[in-house]
Amino acid sequence: MKKYHSFLFVIILMLNLGILTAGIFTTQYWGQRTLAIASASIGMITFLGMLAINYGPGLVIERAMRNAIAASVVTMYIAIVGMTTFFTLIFHENNSSAPELAPLTKLMIDSFQNIVTIVIGFYFTSSTIIEGIQRYKTGKISEKDDSSAKDKQSDNVQIIPK
Repeated sequence: MKKYHSFLFVIILMLNLGILTAGIFTTQYWGQRTLAIASASIGMITFLGMLAINYGPGLVIERAMRNAIAASVVTMYIAIVGMTTFFTLIFHENNSSAPELAPLTKLMIDSFQNIVTIVIGFYFTSSTIIEGIQRYKTGKISEKDDSSAKDKQSDNVQIIPK
């Protein structure tokens, strides 16, 4: 990773943490809509930043786009789960059960968790399929597999002195 990419990654991380902190602390003044703005901002900053890091001359746009989408969805998921920690809980009238999140909040978190699971599943599946197709088209195996195959062959060879 180039020095520029490391610097850009740190900038993305700092911006996301600043927006998350601002969203949480401004909730008491402007309500929970600041959390919605913060989570959308975190997603956009992460997407554009990761796209800038992964795309360059000689690189494939599809791979950069896939990496940026996966990174932004996972980052938003982590931020939203962290933000829901600060939501007010609903206490039941009979006080027999523990307090819970509002039903709409709980439904949105569960739905977003399903989206994250699907995106990550397709990310790894598509990466594996693309690599397999490339191997099939070229008829070659990667250098890593080639070196491990040579190591296995050399382990099976026994030298018998005369």
